[in-house]
Amino acid sequence: MIPPDGVHAFLAQHREELFEPEAFADMYPSPNGRPSAPPSVLAAVVVLQALEGASDREAVQNLRYDLWWKAACGLGLHDGGFDPSLLTYFRRRLAALADPRRVFTITSRVIAETGVLKARQRRALDSAVLDDAVAIQDTVTQIIACIRRVAREVPGAGEVVARHCRAHDYADPGKPRIAWEDAQARVGLVDGLVTDAINVLAHVPEQPLGHAAADAVGLLALVAGQDVEPAAGSDGSDGRWRICSGTASDRVVSTVDADSRHVHKSRTQRQDGYKAHVAVEPETGLFTAVALRPGSGPDHHEAVIAADLLVDEYAPLTVLGDSAYSAGELRGLLAESGHRTVINPAPLRAVVAGGFTLDDFTIDTAAGRVACPAGHTVALGREGGPHRQRKAEFGHRCGPCPLRPRCTTAKNGRIVTIRPHHDLQAAARRRACEDPGWQAEYRRWRPPVERCIAWLADKGNRRLRYRGTVDNDIWLHTRAAALNLRRLVNLGLTHTPQLDPARSRSPKIFSSLLGAADRVVADPGPAVHGGPPQRASPASATGRPRRTRGSDHRAAFRTARSETGVAGRWTSAAPLFRRRKGAAQPWWPGADRERLEWRASSLHAADGGRPGGTAQRDRSVPPDRHCRRSR
Repeated sequence: MIPPDGVHAFLAQHREELFEPEAFADMYPSPNGRPSAPPSVLAAVVVLQALEGASDREAVQNLRYDLWWKAACGLGLHDGGFDPSLLTYFRRRLAALADPRRVFTITSRVIAETGVLKARQRRALDSAVLDDAVAIQDTVTQIIACIRRVAREVPGAGEVVARHCRAHDYADPGKPRIAWEDAQARVGLVDGLVTDAINVLAHVPEQPLGHAAADAVGLLALVAGQDVEPAAGSDGSDGRWRICSGTASDRVVSTVDADSRHVHKSRTQRQDGYKAHVAVEPETGLFTAVALRPGSGPDHHEAVIAADLLVDEYAPLTVLGDSAYSAGELRGLLAESGHRTVINPAPLRAVVAGGFTLDDFTIDTAAGRVACPAGHTVALGREGGPHRQRKAEFGHRCGPCPLRPRCTTAKNGRIVTIRPHHDLQAAARRRACEDPGWQAEYRRWRPPVERCIAWLADKGNRRLRYRGTVDNDIWLHTRAAALNLRRLVNLGLTHTPQLDPARSRSPKIFSSLLGAADRVVADPGPAVHGGPPQRASPASATGRPRRTRGSDHRAAFRTARSETGVAGRWTSAAPLFRRRKGAAQPWWPGADRERLEWRASSLHAADGGRPGGTAQRDRSVPPDRHCRRSR
């Protein structure tokens, strides 16, 4: 009834090995009693919830009525599960940990243990806008809500509001009753509300404030000034205000979620919410790092977050990205770290339509000289300004120049401005235009990250379920962990029992164990050879290799297991993949499934085995594709 190659079946079989009790021990430090539901069960529910985009109530309903969920979480047929509030309690405990992204950390450790990324040194970067879970509020609603919050959270602020605020009855959470079609009435209301906010901030008693009170006061100061400007004919000192014509670049869109922002992914695409930043290994589709940040602001730009996504990568990588990651500072940082960049450079804009761009000038930063297309050469100035810019001013040389209409419209002539990483940027533009190998690599390995973004936003997950950066960032890591687990299962993830070295009598007891059956050569597995372990059959009395009985395997394995104890390691069939016509494909259809069946039949005879006989294998695949012992 449950597909054997899915996440539900995998969790049903390996949930305890994946989410070990020790991994969540710091969540329950008290020695008295135990959690009402095991952490492994709650972690499995959270993973399935993130994978299928279910709410807490929907997840608990699935746990009660869906056989797939029951099997994955280890519940009985008549088990009613638990109350949905337990998931909220579990997430709250996760958020309080030193590592609140615990589920993602566990799956990342499994990925590292399988070695699936060991020889894959590409990382594709991208970002996606995720809608917030709140409604946009106008200026009037925000100021009223913030004044009410200050009166509620700050001691003594209620008396200040009652004494100094006149524009609205702040005991009423609704909007003021005015003639909203009257422009003068709206202007007067905005002026009065801003004046009330200033009076509250000026007269709040000076005292130590807690976290909630400090947030309330700071948010009131922010929303009171983000949408207004001094009225016509006012310098701001007479207390007359009006709604400004533009929109603040970092405007708070709602007091319910103060971290949500207006996001402009492009000139035509406008949303409200956050940006999800991802780093993906493009060949396997695994998320190596994710981060959720507010949707606007220089501190949350793609080029800034990219450095955080790659901070745990130590081997030299090939970093792929679109023009959002083409900042010179990021290129310089990646070059210093030994990474190779395949990042699409941002296009240059000509001052005059169809005219000369920066690449049409000959710039020698070492010598400090710039030559224009007409042959005039000037010196570069010293670094200055917040971006350490250097300028070359052509001035009077542009006056009689015949190329002036294609170069500049400035009265005082063309000024060329460069930044510290100009040479890196210029080399990247030349490589993107002239190098066919660069172009082919970009077209081959950059697009797969778009597929991963589609996975991330699938099943209604384009809209977030929580408020604030912290909670939504934890959700994003859980969602990425669930998608990684699904990809690993599709790539053939399994948990192979091994002997515990701490209890072994010999450091090579695992090799000795299998060697007692048929002298198995110690083999590191498919991560090295690309297939099941190769067996060297012992010679018989006639000098010819003899086949080994499956019962010999089982007897030797049981004996050593009873004496030494059993541990485990995570393996994946992904290293079985090899490239064929530019794509990663398995050796044969169903290679992942056959490898798992081979391991189970050779070590445990768990599926299809006969008492006292050799474990059966799937006869639908030619014998030579199982292992060499079948020849």
